[in-house]
Amino acid sequence: MNDPNERRLETLSGQITSLKNITYDIYTRASDYSHIDRANEGFSGLSDSVKRTTNGFFRVVRNAGRRSIFTTVLAIVGSVLIFYYLCKYFL
Repeated sequence: MNDPNERRLETLSGQITSLKNITYDIYTRASDYSHIDRANEGFSGLSDSVKRTTNGFFRVVRNAGRRSIFTTVLAIVGSVLIFYYLCKYFL
């Protein structure tokens, strides 16, 4: 009767050790913030780039006349539509 209990106890002990190791690995990976820091730096750079582009666009809009703005917007929208239909046709 003691032998089966000892084997079950050893099996249980091994499972507990495995669980402790897994828990420790999860804790060490969760406490490593380097991935989050790198992602935060990337988004910060993207945010700065979008702000610069937006400011440049508004500066152009303020300095340009209505006709040139209309022409530019029409060219952009037309290019996007042509690209869309070409992709739709060939793909």
